[in-house]
Amino acid sequence: MFGVTFIFFIVGFMFTHAYFRPVWLKCAVIATPFVAIVLDVSSWYIIKLFHPFAWVEIGAGALMAACFAVMWLTTMYQMWFSKPPEAILRRMGGDVP
Repeated sequence: MFGVTFIFFIVGFMFTHAYFRPVWLKCAVIATPFVAIVLDVSSWYIIKLFHPFAWVEIGAGALMAACFAVMWLTTMYQMWFSKPPEAILRRMGGDVP
């Protein structure tokens, strides 16, 4: 539980520096894995009482995977392959085509 949380903290911190709009969606993508971790861990105990709750555990894992993919792919793409967005270049005083 702590290892996965730490991984999401590191990837989320890198993702905060990515250019991703709208900002509310960026915040949701960063916060969702932590909510999914709480659901995942709590589902271990709830499944013993109510077996269909296993679907919540599957959904939480899918949410963690989807958020990790969005954060990691966006960060790596912007870091290695894309040029800075026009809004960032204007803010830094660079040449805008």
